Amino acid sequence: MIYLDYCATGAPFESVLSLFKEISKNNFGNPSSLHFYGYESKKILEEARNSILSILKVDKEDNLIFTSGATEANNLALKGLALKYQNRGKKIITSEGEHPSILNPLRQLHDLFGFDIVYLKLNQDGVINLEDLKKAIDKDTILVSVMGVNNETGAISPLQEIAKIVKEYPKCFFHSDLTQAIGKIDLDYSIFDLFSFSAHKIGGLKGSGALIYKKKIQFIPLISGGEQEFSLRSGTSDVASDACLFEAIKVTFNYLKERKSYVESIHSYLIEKLEEIPSIVINSTSNSSPFLTSISLLENKASVVVEGLSNKKICVSSVSACSSKGEPSSYVLLSMGKSERLAHNPIRISISFFTTKEEIDTFIFELKSLLKETKSI
Repeated sequence: MIYLDYCATGAPFESVLSLFKEISKNNFGNPSSLHFYGYESKKILEEARNSILSILKVDKEDNLIFTSGATEANNLALKGLALKYQNRGKKIITSEGEHPSILNPLRQLHDLFGFDIVYLKLNQDGVINLEDLKKAIDKDTILVSVMGVNNETGAISPLQEIAKIVKEYPKCFFHSDLTQAIGKIDLDYSIFDLFSFSAHKIGGLKGSGALIYKKKIQFIPLISGGEQEFSLRSGTSDVASDACLFEAIKVTFNYLKERKSYVESIHSYLIEKLEEIPSIVINSTSNSSPFLTSISLLENKASVVVEGLSNKKICVSSVSACSSKGEPSSYVLLSMGKSERLAHNPIRISISFFTTKEEIDTFIFELKSLLKETKSI
């Protein structure tokens, strides 16, 4: 099997699996319990929390809430913050290319609570124009949410510049979904007021993630009950998964420079081979994340090619959203100004430090064969 869908998920690190088994077996106490097992679990939980904050080099006063993943973290960041600070203003700015776990909560805030949601278009590089942000932001804006790395194209947002613009408005917060960015690109995590990410994209477990935020920020909880996670996310803590999130981040950042360099070399090789195929268009730019490459097919249906590759035990992905015609469609590519033709037939190829040149060669060979066999447009 050749796996080229690491932006969807990846296998957990061996050390993560070992740690999960060890804690589940030996430290199964409820961290809220007032006995020895509870104290031990609480210690593991807080050490994981503080260690993650330390590795990411955020401000010492920042907090971390463990969640079930980036989707929950995004929902808490958007809904929890917006409802808490709606008396300041009800305007939120985002981009048209955000993940559905950003776009759908924002639609709810608009439809149910009357928030004014401003969607900034993407430019040809797949990121927002800073001038558009400057024109849109005002004293009524309470939140700007722009992702770090686009999950379809790999486009890297100008996060430093966005942060500077937002800081000119003291009542406005800057949030970023860093699910495809953390552990993959160089970042100053202290520039964000709050950011979210998921464990299973970086060698952790599914069902695990976090929201990190400045201590000054308050939220309306989405899940009410006990006092876990600063009373913002009630329910018995999953100590093993939370500790494994720290383990995944630790391993990722210990080898970040070395692995990033390797992935860049594999990415360059992939681009070189893709450029030899005349019937595809490479949507990702040279400034995109090396972990992710978006292409569009000019003469074939992406769904047919993805299925054909799967039959040959090669895993890539198309997009999950569908147009009214029932064909795969990318709202991200449309926002970038790409044609309907390109937006209807994208394929995402996402690699990791496990990917080899030999795997790329096999993928390219089978892709070329399928493009000849399934030509239909």
